[in-house]
Amino acid sequence: MKLKAPFGVKTPRKTVSVLLILIWILSLITFLIAFSTYVLQLYQAHMIQAAPTNPITRVIIVSAVPTFAIITYATRKNGLKHALGSTLARTAATLMIFELPFDLSSWAERIPA
Repeated sequence: MKLKAPFGVKTPRKTVSVLLILIWILSLITFLIAFSTYVLQLYQAHMIQAAPTNPITRVIIVSAVPTFAIITYATRKNGLKHALGSTLARTAATLMIFELPFDLSSWAERIPA
């Protein structure tokens, strides 16, 4: 079925427009109330606070830079694109393997058996 003329849409009446705007305002107010309620609950449960200091993070960040450079240098013969992709994957795996014993020991302290 093909239309011969463009299909026209009537503009809503003033009461419909006002009703849509009121519903929109009401939904924004509801969202703000719900958001403030969640924030209040997080505050009361003491979940909004600074993260504890982690001395291992500095060691990991400092060791990531030379690891990245060494792996990039070692894989440079296959091209820069391959070297960088390989370096990202291998550096991430290296840091995860290094981090695993520290994570396991901290989990043992934090989570009782």
